Amino acid sequence: MEGVSQRKGRNFLRHVLEVYQDEQDTSVPIGSNGAAIGSGDYLQRIERDVFLSDLSMMYSARFGSPDYTSLLRDFLDSIAHTMEQDLLRNERENNYITDETASILKKAGQDLSRCGVTISIDSTVDKLAWFVGGDPAKIRKLQSKLNEMHVGEHLTEDGVYGVKTLRAWESFLNRLENGTFPSLVWIDLLQSKKTGITIGHTKNGGLEGVSNALMLGKRPYIQFTPIPTGTETAWIRGKKTPIDYPHVNFDSVADSNAL
Repeated sequence: MEGVSQRKGRNFLRHVLEVYQDEQDTSVPIGSNGAAIGSGDYLQRIERDVFLSDLSMMYSARFGSPDYTSLLRDFLDSIAHTMEQDLLRNERENNYITDETASILKKAGQDLSRCGVTISIDSTVDKLAWFVGGDPAKIRKLQSKLNEMHVGEHLTEDGVYGVKTLRAWESFLNRLENGTFPSLVWIDLLQSKKTGITIGHTKNGGLEGVSNALMLGKRPYIQFTPIPTGTETAWIRGKKTPIDYPHVNFDSVADSNAL
């Protein structure tokens, strides 16, 4: 043993033993991807994990000297281009993203920029991040009812009060106000609680059983006379003329406008 160790000591002999044992071990080391470490299959599987596709032999590490720099740049440029086009398409379609998704997208854009990739998505992301909160259950109910009435474009019942839901709601109100929607309830267009204007009748209207006046307090403000008595007159073009036809009277009241 002294001759073998050449006076180098016990640690040297231990090292010789380890080398000898390694040389006797004929097992092939297997990587986490299931292929023998260093083999062509091993390199191909790693490349597939990185690039999400099989590389042609001329670009592969199996070929000897792949140009990974330009290859990676091409893939990252492709990712950036896809992101930009997808975001622009969704902007055209008036879709939305949540604040959380907006942060993730901006972070992805920053990461790509640090890799030397030119990408500009922040402004588009901001336009898409118009997510409006509210009670999702109530918003879904609203969307469902608007869909039942076929108001505007069919809505995704997702509980998000976004651009499409807003447009459908505005369309519903417009059609309701213009009488193009059937309604099973009486709608007080006068907003009497705010204006104080109610529906009533004049003396003659009351005798005829007709509610023919808009009242401000107890005074008629605008009165409709569908059955004229023939006793009213008006000066029309400088001539006193009997009003013996259906007509409307506008009575001046405090703070009334020019009409």
